[in-house]
Amino acid sequence: MITGNLSAVEAYLGQLAQGLEDAAGGAGQSAVAEAMAERGKDLLKEEFASKTDPTGKPWVPPAHDYGHPLLDETGALKDSGSCDVGPQDDASGFQLTFAFTDEKAIWHQRGTKRGGVHPSGTRRKSSVDLPAERQHIPPRPMLPAEGQETRWREQLEAAGQVTLDQWLSEHVSV
Repeated sequence: MITGNLSAVEAYLGQLAQGLEDAAGGAGQSAVAEAMAERGKDLLKEEFASKTDPTGKPWVPPAHDYGHPLLDETGALKDSGSCDVGPQDDASGFQLTFAFTDEKAIWHQRGTKRGGVHPSGTRRKSSVDLPAERQHIPPRPMLPAEGQETRWREQLEAAGQVTLDQWLSEHVSV
């Protein structure tokens, strides 16, 4: 004869079914995406705090002492950086979108050519292959270039994995 508390088993199976339904509906994926976006924002802040590029190489120091921290007099450039959950790639994924709203971000990322102001009133944008001594403002990358995103990818994926593990233990525990 089999004995046991069938109502407890039914309650457990109902909770498990609800967790699986939530997972299938994308609730876990949304939590992972948001955690990864938060880590992305932190990575951007860390670039400015450490004054290093995404590979860990220090930014080129300013040629002159301007009396304020490197490119951080007001914090406008740093504060304009964001990492948001972008459009869904397909049914199984999402993407993160890194952006800066400050127009000086491109100068910081790529540097500028010598030669003054563009007719539009902004500084000319540089070619990535221009030697440092010919740069008006040397590049101080804030975002990884293609092929250099390994460290960031590892940190973003680690944040996502921690969140997924936590979400699963809360919603689909066995």
